[in-house]
Amino acid sequence: LFDRAALTMRNLAISAIAVILVSPHEVVGPSFQMSFAATAALVGAYAGFADYRAGKTTAPPVKRSFLAFLSRKLAVGMGGAAVTSLIAGSATLLFAIWHFQRVSPLSLLANLAVMPIVSLIVMPFAVLSALAMPFGFDGPFLYVMGKGLTAMIAISAWISERSPVDAV
Repeated sequence: LFDRAALTMRNLAISAIAVILVSPHEVVGPSFQMSFAATAALVGAYAGFADYRAGKTTAPPVKRSFLAFLSRKLAVGMGGAAVTSLIAGSATLLFAIWHFQRVSPLSLLANLAVMPIVSLIVMPFAVLSALAMPFGFDGPFLYVMGKGLTAMIAISAWISERSPVDAV
């Protein structure tokens, strides 16, 4: 069990079966369909990417300046976020059209714009607030998390206002 990959289609299938056993009616809902479609697409894509990388020979690392190293890491991170968003968005597109009769053409841009806020502010402070909650010290963490969510909503609204089309 411990030497297996954590994210596999088998684990996704087991979790889908668990949801179906507990709430079979959820199969026809958008949350089940979109969540499992996006997760299956991401697991499959990154498993394929891992297989591709395993077949490549790696060259010895090149000496770079700290600024070059940092900018490369930032570019790779943003590229990975863009690819992740593109894969998940492609996997859920037809479900979104079917259930909501809407398509957001700037969703990739919006996801890229808010991802740093979610990753660096919202999620860490959500975890910290959950850890501090039993002791009654969750207020400051929830305040910062709320400010991050407010910024995320403001960015999303700003991008949405500039969307050329918002429906199918």
